[in-house]
Amino acid sequence: RWTFGWDVLVQSDNNFAKTYELSTFDGTTLTNQAYLTGLGKRNYFDARAFYFDIQDATLDSLAENKQAVAQVLDYSYTHPEPVFGGELTADINLTNINRNREDEFFIPGVVDRFRGLEGTYHRLSADVEWKRNFIVPGGLSLTPILAARGDAIGSSMNDPGVGYTGNYDDNNAATRRMLTAGIDARYPILLTTDYSSHIIEPIAQIFARPDEQFA
Repeated sequence: RWTFGWDVLVQSDNNFAKTYELSTFDGTTLTNQAYLTGLGKRNYFDARAFYFDIQDATLDSLAENKQAVAQVLDYSYTHPEPVFGGELTADINLTNINRNREDEFFIPGVVDRFRGLEGTYHRLSADVEWKRNFIVPGGLSLTPILAARGDAIGSSMNDPGVGYTGNYDDNNAATRRMLTAGIDARYPILLTTDYSSHIIEPIAQIFARPDEQFA
């Protein structure tokens, strides 16, 4: 039920595998990762750490310093018993990203673009969802859904400087929340012939939620 492992390439010559075209290791960017995964009957846990290695002859490669070092944790839980007759699920995600140099690129005639900024970014997210399915007379399937999500965000990143034309906000902490209510309506129609059967299922959904400024 638990699996631990890693996929890591370590070489004394930072360009060796690419120079000698070693099979499966000759790409410009290599993804190194370590992971821990757990599987339950209705639950799931996964933690991973990533390091992106740029095969370059230069030891202090600028391209490699622009790559993000990331750690990601995911946990999904489904309550084993019905809650008010419906299914209750919860998901948690924790993400941490660090970059030693800002990763910018240039488009002629257009302002600078940034894949990521120099510094650290971390976010904790949690959401809970409840839903229950009803079959009304005539075969119409109705599923009301209630959900809530919250995020806590922290960052410590450097101002990208004059190349950035947007409004840079150096606030190092922020929170956001989102409540959602909705209903999913489906009306499956079964068509059968002597040789085959087909299901046509029109679907309509209506959801309501507040206007969260950081969404």
